[in-house]
Amino acid sequence: MWVMTKGMMASAVLLVALQGCGPMTTDNGGGTPTEVGAMRRDAAAIPPDGAIRISESVYMVPVSTTADGCTQYTPWSATAAVVAAIYYRRADGSFTLDRSQSECAR
Repeated sequence: MWVMTKGMMASAVLLVALQGCGPMTTDNGGGTPTEVGAMRRDAAAIPPDGAIRISESVYMVPVSTTADGCTQYTPWSATAAVVAAIYYRRADGSFTLDRSQSECAR
């Protein structure tokens, strides 16, 4: 009698799942995994639309607007670690976590 172990079951599930995956490609129809990875790194190094530069490698990116029209921002960087939090813009152009100190509070 043939018995399938947990490891064999996991391998079989992974094999079935990967059968639906095609080769790595780019929008232009091809590329090696190394080329595709380099293209993704280059694209990731470009700040998102509307980003406001606050230091050499850190930007504030508008992510949403509140019901009363206050824009919310989050930091973004291709190379530096950033804290994922919602920030607001002050009247002087700097950023704060405290909405009551933002230009929206006026």
